[in-house]
Amino acid sequence: MVLWFGARAVLRNTLSAGSLIVSAFYLGNMYKPMRDLSKITDSYSGAIVGYERIREIMEKDHEVRDLPGARHAPPLHGHIEFDRVFFGYEARSPVLSGVTFQIGAGQTTALVGRTGSGKTTIISLVPRFYDLDAGAIKIDGRDIRSFTLE
Repeated sequence: MVLWFGARAVLRNTLSAGSLIVSAFYLGNMYKPMRDLSKITDSYSGAIVGYERIREIMEKDHEVRDLPGARHAPPLHGHIEFDRVFFGYEARSPVLSGVTFQIGAGQTTALVGRTGSGKTTIISLVPRFYDLDAGAIKIDGRDIRSFTLE
């Protein structure tokens, strides 16, 4: 828009072509630093949100504990079995209800579904980021709760 008005001024001889070019150059150079500053502000905001989430996790008293008699896991082959697994992040709000499946050792498996269908929850239960409400998750036939968290 500015260039259009500048071009009209050049045609009316109220502005030289060189002045229009220099003005356009300066105007273009002014936008990049402003854009960069805006990106820095967005990055800073995102970093603050990430920091808050990490702090909440670090300050939270972990609810998952080793069971009495839990031992370090031996070398595992990787056969994973979900046996009637029930889980909910909050009481009375189940995310998984009676989930049963097996994944053979060395088998590649994809979890596919809509957002909120439980894919990330299933993955988070295997390393015991959360404990089950009911059922069992077994690796090589042993309940994962028999292993220490470490």
